[in-house]
Amino acid sequence: MVNPLISFIVPVYNVELYLEKSLDSILNQTYKNLEIILIDDGSTDQSGSICDEYATKDHRIQVVHQENKGLSATRNVGISLITGDYIYFMDSDDEIISTCIETLITPILMDESIEMVQGNYVYCPVAVPVDNTKKNPPLQILSNDDANLHYYKYRTIHVSVWNKLLKRSFVIDNQLLFRDKLLFEDHLWSFNLIKHLQHAYVYDDDTYYYIMRHGSIVNGTDVKTQGGSFVITYREILSSLTSNHEKNQLVFYVEGFCNRYMLYRPYYREFDVLLKIFLRNALDYGCWTVIMKLCFTYLIEKIPFGLRLLRLLRNSKALMMSKKKR
Repeated sequence: MVNPLISFIVPVYNVELYLEKSLDSILNQTYKNLEIILIDDGSTDQSGSICDEYATKDHRIQVVHQENKGLSATRNVGISLITGDYIYFMDSDDEIISTCIETLITPILMDESIEMVQGNYVYCPVAVPVDNTKKNPPLQILSNDDANLHYYKYRTIHVSVWNKLLKRSFVIDNQLLFRDKLLFEDHLWSFNLIKHLQHAYVYDDDTYYYIMRHGSIVNGTDVKTQGGSFVITYREILSSLTSNHEKNQLVFYVEGFCNRYMLYRPYYREFDVLLKIFLRNALDYGCWTVIMKLCFTYLIEKIPFGLRLLRLLRNSKALMMSKKKR
C-alpha cells in the first residue's frame, strides 16, 4: 500500500484553551495524507468557532456541528463519515508528537494485513517535550492468543482508544462501535477489540501526550454517574469472558473492580452481585489470588460497620459492668 489515507476522528467539547495546540499537533505531522474530522459536540465556548477557523486554513479538515450527544455517539458519527483506509482517534485536549503517524504507519506500508498499530503515551499536566528516542523494538502480535496475553497479562496493549492506528475495514467488519451514553467507554470497546485482534504492532516510542486537565470527563463527572457506567461495563464483560483466557481476564478485571467496589457500592448495590459473579468464576478456575483479593475487598468494605458494632458492644459491656458495681 502506497501512502494510505489516515482519518483522524476528533470529538470536540468545550476545550477552547487546549484545542489550538491539539489541532496544530495534527497539522504538523510529517505524514501528510490526512483526513481530519472535527465534530463539535454542542460546545458552549469558542471551540466550534476555532474548528471553523482551522477548516478555512487547511482543506484536509472537515467540521461537523451537532447537538450534544456525548463522546461515544460522537465517535460513532466520525466512523460513519470517514473515507480513509485507517482511523486514528484523538481527544481534542491532547497532543501528538510530529512523527506519530509516520511511526505508526511504517509497519502497515510493509504489510496490509496489520489491523492495529499502537504507540506509547505520556501523562503530563501540560504538553512538554519528552525524550522520544527509540526504547525497545516494536512488538509484533501474530495471533488472537498473543493479543489476549499482551492485553490481559503483560498490559502492553492499552485500554485507551486513542493512540491506536486502526484498519478501517477491521473496525467496520467487527462492529467496533462505542456504547452510547457510557462513561469510560474505552474499557468495553477495548474488550471487544481484543476479541477480534489477530495482527498488530506495539511501539514503545512515545507518540501521544495525554494532557491532564480539570473539567475533563474523567475529572468532571460525579461518582454516582461513573458507577452506573461501570455496572453496565462489568455486566457485559462478565457475560462474554472467553474460556481460553479467562484466568488472565479475571486477574485483569478484578484488579480494577476491587479498586472501584468501595467507591461505587454505596450507590449501586449491584456491585455486590458483580462481586459474587467474579468470585464464582474465580472458584471455577481455581484463581486463589483473585479469590483472596475479592474476599479481602468485601471484608474491608464491611469494616466500618464492624468497628462501630464492636465499639457499641464494648461500650454496652462497660455500661453493664458499671451498673453491677453500683
